[in-house]
Amino acid sequence: MSLLPADVAVVVCLVALVLWKFVDAAVSPGEKSRRRLLRTRRTPTGELIDGLARISGTVRSGGEALRAPVSDRPCLAYQLSIQVNAGRSDWREVVSLRGACPFTVADETGEALVEPKGNYVLVLEDDQGGGPGRSSQLGQSPQMTAVFQLLRQRDVRLENLMGYQSTFRYFEAVLQEGDRVSVYGAVQVEVHPEGERIGPRALPVARVMRGTFEEPVRIGDGPLALS
Repeated sequence: MSLLPADVAVVVCLVALVLWKFVDAAVSPGEKSRRRLLRTRRTPTGELIDGLARISGTVRSGGEALRAPVSDRPCLAYQLSIQVNAGRSDWREVVSLRGACPFTVADETGEALVEPKGNYVLVLEDDQGGGPGRSSQLGQSPQMTAVFQLLRQRDVRLENLMGYQSTFRYFEAVLQEGDRVSVYGAVQVEVHPEGERIGPRALPVARVMRGTFEEPVRIGDGPLALS
């Protein structure tokens, strides 16, 4: 029995959908966020309404602050990757840490509050790194000591089966006050204690970006924040 043209079209569409799902699943959350930040047109913060949008501007502290796990730098967001050498040029990530606290993004039209706690993805440019190092180099620098302690806390084996010390390296990125940033996510214009009052009797209203179950807040710096 031969297929009709309409049946062929349905089969082709189904195959294309399966292939797209397979390819999409293979793309990392970071790469998906990078593409979304690059491809979405920027909306001035003063024009934000409820819905999905991307903003770019200057980071301002929301009152809270974090400390980067290796460099101990004050920041509003950080991401850290520690890798152990698994042979020649093969590096395996054994520790992956991230953190973010609320902050404000300001541009020439206004500002928006970003509340990343919950569902968020960081796409930050690595601005500090170290290694390769070994446990025998413990104490040579505060950064490598912090890396070694993180590895020990997670019971990461630093010797191979022959008793030789494994080498490790790290990459750390931070988002600090005054940095340029780009954020994509769901916007809600709502009554908020950190908002602005348009009149003496008006309630404070803020434009807030926060992660939802369906859509994380995506935060990027470097070239992603320039457009």
